[in-house]
Amino acid sequence: MLSRAAYAIVLAAGLCACSLLADLGSLREGDARAPEEGGADGSLPDGSLPDAPSPDGSLPPVDGGDVYGAAVRADAPVLWLRFEEASGPAAIDSAGGLDGAYSSSGVSFGRAGAMAGSRAVRFDGATGRLTLGTRHPFTGTASFSLELWVNTESVDDNVRRLLVRGVGDGAGTGYGIQSSSAATGGLLFYRRTSGGETYALAPPLVVGQWTHVVVTFAQSDRARIYTNGVEQGDGNPLGLLADPSESVLTVGDAPGGLFYKWLGALDEVAIYDKALTPQRIKAHFDAAK
Repeated sequence: MLSRAAYAIVLAAGLCACSLLADLGSLREGDARAPEEGGADGSLPDGSLPDAPSPDGSLPPVDGGDVYGAAVRADAPVLWLRFEEASGPAAIDSAGGLDGAYSSSGVSFGRAGAMAGSRAVRFDGATGRLTLGTRHPFTGTASFSLELWVNTESVDDNVRRLLVRGVGDGAGTGYGIQSSSAATGGLLFYRRTSGGETYALAPPLVVGQWTHVVVTFAQSDRARIYTNGVEQGDGNPLGLLADPSESVLTVGDAPGGLFYKWLGALDEVAIYDKALTPQRIKAHFDAAK
């Protein structure tokens, strides 16, 4: 007869064996559970797959969303060119669907954009331009804002037009943004009317560096220009803006097409039918970081 001690040892061994058999049985039946740190296929504990890195090795935003795009969309632009096209001739308007047209030469697509993973378009300073018809005249005393990201290849005494509506190579009425050296005005917004010309000036751009540029106009306030979320200058609003029949909205050139060609890349051009507040301008810039 087994002693009590021996009996206890035999009983314990039997229980261990039963437990081992039960575990093996559950494995055979496919009940094995993935470890908490994720499955063999790389999935997370909840079964979802992690975000894959971008081709350049950088990770996407935490929420996988377009943070900058959401900030712009919240302010309802009336024109929004994101420059994600792989080729021309159509320049896609993400706001109103009224696409523009690239010139047949002088434009390069798929350049690195202002934000990680985005694309931009380069204009060659000779024949490259983008025309958008006779939209957005903002006649009379209408308020408006112009927004774009710019990366210049040259800062000299040559005036280079970024975005123009109505003002050609010579005199005329309209509005626009241009870039040059400090000696010829630096970065400048103008609104030209029969009653006078409004200016708002900022320091010259930096070659090879993306700069966020916003200008706002409100007759009840002033014309203001911002770079990288910070106001740089302002000017008195003067006169009523007319809308000559020949006025054309042009990017990278003046409507006349003889001088003032832009040399460099552009990204995220947007136009609004209101004056953006300083807080919203800063929010747009911060969203691009």
